Amino acid sequence: MAEIISPTEEAIVRALGRFHYCTSKHLLRLGVAKHPGPIQAALKTLRERSPMLVRSLDFGALPIHGRLPILYALTERGADLLLEAGTDPQHAQWVKSAHLFANDYVHRCQCVDLHISLALWLETESGVLETIKTYYGRGQHEGTTARPATAMTIKDKVIAPDLIATFTMPDGVTRLLLIEQHNGDDARRLFAQVQTYCHPGTWAAIEDAQNYPHGARLLLVFEKQRTLEKLQALAAKDDTVMACAHRLFLKTHEETTGGFYGDWEGLGDVEARELF
Repeated sequence: MAEIISPTEEAIVRALGRFHYCTSKHLLRLGVAKHPGPIQAALKTLRERSPMLVRSLDFGALPIHGRLPILYALTERGADLLLEAGTDPQHAQWVKSAHLFANDYVHRCQCVDLHISLALWLETESGVLETIKTYYGRGQHEGTTARPATAMTIKDKVIAPDLIATFTMPDGVTRLLLIEQHNGDDARRLFAQVQTYCHPGTWAAIEDAQNYPHGARLLLVFEKQRTLEKLQALAAKDDTVMACAHRLFLKTHEETTGGFYGDWEGLGDVEARELF
């Protein structure tokens, strides 16, 4: 990549192409540099290039959260550099304009966290992330309406997880994960989504749509432990959902950053267990 001067700049461009949006904290977690200083200096250089390779999205402050960390994303030229270097197009994500999404900022950053947690876990286990789709990725259009990249039409209903990932472990088996990140205290909206997933025939249709021959897993990630427990209580009263308990894995967001693979809670009497 001739337009990239330093290894830190190249690492940032590759990270943004892979994870779509990153804060400087995300980049630090990915090992782009050992300290924030070199990351900030490299981001400044990349933003000031002509044509610009990285754009910044400054959301200012939000009530409760205070001043929000700036998000960074590739421009089309930044993505083109990756493609010219032979990068897989799914790892050359870019943002067309500096469109702000204040109402979705926290949720989107948490989904980036989950993507990073999954990727880092796979690296430690010599696994390969085959495909990753996010709801904020480039999707299809139905008329003038944009659909999330994760959207699937199943029995006349649209199901759109926050993330869909397929990965292969050293045993050669490819796995499929659907991931939902839920914020707030109200578990009812998420429970309604879970009921849709668990409607008879839906899992088979999802696996067919994803060309997956095994049983998919649905990971439910919560901002708050008490909301997780509320969903468990709702599920205990629904026999259809309980019949799918073997597919459902629950954890708080904080716990996923500490360890992605193990200690997922279940429904009913299911004890904490590993994903596979």
